[in-house]
Amino acid sequence: MAPESDSEPNARPGSKAAKRFVERARNIGGDPEFKSKLNRAREEWNRDYPDYKITPDVPNMVMPRALEGEDLPLPPRLTQAIRPWHDGSWQPRLEAIHGCDDFDARAEEMWEGATKAFAAKSAWHDRVDLLADEGWSRNLYPNWHGRFALNPARRFVAVCLIWGPDDLKPEEWIDPIPHTALIQTIPFDPTYPPAIPEVFRWRTAFDRLAALLTVKSAEGRPLTPEEGANLIEQAQHHGEQMGRVMSEWAANHDPEGFRFVRLHRGMNGTDWRALRSAIVQSQNATYGENQWADEARRLHSEGKKPIYQVARELGVDRHTVRRWIEEQS
Repeated sequence: MAPESDSEPNARPGSKAAKRFVERARNIGGDPEFKSKLNRAREEWNRDYPDYKITPDVPNMVMPRALEGEDLPLPPRLTQAIRPWHDGSWQPRLEAIHGCDDFDARAEEMWEGATKAFAAKSAWHDRVDLLADEGWSRNLYPNWHGRFALNPARRFVAVCLIWGPDDLKPEEWIDPIPHTALIQTIPFDPTYPPAIPEVFRWRTAFDRLAALLTVKSAEGRPLTPEEGANLIEQAQHHGEQMGRVMSEWAANHDPEGFRFVRLHRGMNGTDWRALRSAIVQSQNATYGENQWADEARRLHSEGKKPIYQVARELGVDRHTVRRWIEEQS
């Protein structure tokens, strides 16, 4: 385990780095400079994205159900606009207007609304991340997730923008210190970069921009600033559309998702041992127990391996392996 210091984060709960980080969040309401930045950022958001306006003084605000795969809280109106494109409910809407005389116009309106919402979501991420880095500079507040990871205060900053910092409990919003290993699920194969929607989105946008520039260069004249901005906008729009297509393909191709454990500073053997039962339960819930039981029997009979070794290979306790083998006999 790495030694604790102010400049080198470690993952143990109660570390100096973590305490100072959370304490900063706890006292953020008393920082007039940061509150001013929050108010200014909120005003700028409402000016630039009036359709997704934030009204933090509205009473009895309830946290909207988070979008699947989205860890950053979004303005409620933006969440509502994006949700159909996450849960697939846009498809029945499209089918409902199929055959109408104005189908093309209404379908185009749907796509334009989605494009606008996803552009706003990207801008929201950028603004929140910038504000989090300003409030918790990496030099003073080391990130226990790693040097290049997202700021652990970003979720806290997001809810500060949405509801204001008063009465918030930082421990509920600051990213948890990963002193234990956790199973996480994502809807794409992380070992195949081209299938990662965000990678596919930017790669597609880059390829489209290169193609557009190639065509324009054949005209033999410099691009005007307006033409350059238009080409970039076209490429980004194409990338956004194809990124959504890839997200839908990934969700349909592997509906159960991909499970992984994020490695972090301070992880040890105890973490892994504590994780075994969770992995088995997760796999059992997804694929059923029979798959594991069959593998245990195969290793025990064909591989001539004793129960303790089978249990160790599968990450299952010995009693469970013995039960599986006895059930067969």
